[in-house]
Amino acid sequence: MGDEDVLADEFIPEVLEVLTPDVDLAHPVSLKEITKAATEKLERDIILKALEANGGNRRKTARWLNISYRSLLYKLGEAHLAGYPVRARRSRLDQQTPLA
Repeated sequence: MGDEDVLADEFIPEVLEVLTPDVDLAHPVSLKEITKAATEKLERDIILKALEANGGNRRKTARWLNISYRSLLYKLGEAHLAGYPVRARRSRLDQQTPLA
């Protein structure tokens, strides 16, 4: 079974939960807002799982999800702002060993 199949199997139960959020029908609801929030959450979860499956490699993850690298970076920034744990990437300067 390929990586795509494994991730798809993991998401099926989660997708059903996301698509049926708790809605307080005592007040008017905005279907558009509920749909947008559910879509954003599902997208973040898929991106984070795909990133994990690709060992944190963002370029490979972008190719795997068939989106541009810049789109992935933008979406990771949104996920970080939404409170999702996104591992910070060390710059090349941070990775160099100090001269002693």
